[in-house]
Amino acid sequence: MSCQLKDLELRQRELKTQSTFERKEFGKYLETLKKPFSRVDKGLEAFLFLKSNPLIWTSALTVLVYYKPKLASKLLIAGTSVIKLLKNVQKLI
Repeated sequence: MSCQLKDLELRQRELKTQSTFERKEFGKYLETLKKPFSRVDKGLEAFLFLKSNPLIWTSALTVLVYYKPKLASKLLIAGTSVIKLLKNVQKLI
């Protein structure tokens, strides 16, 4: 009985050592992804802010239409195309 217990304790120590090593290796891998993930996170925060405050982007679009109507029309065409594309993709999923 005590022999099995010693074997289990030895196996437990080996697994703890292995898990510590794997955590360190995984941490190194995640460190390289930290910067891209932070950029994506900031982009999502900005998107959600603009989504919750439509007055801001509506005002910006109005100013754009007033000062640069050609650019605004190009953006409108591109935006509607993207929205149609996203709706079609959403139907496929």
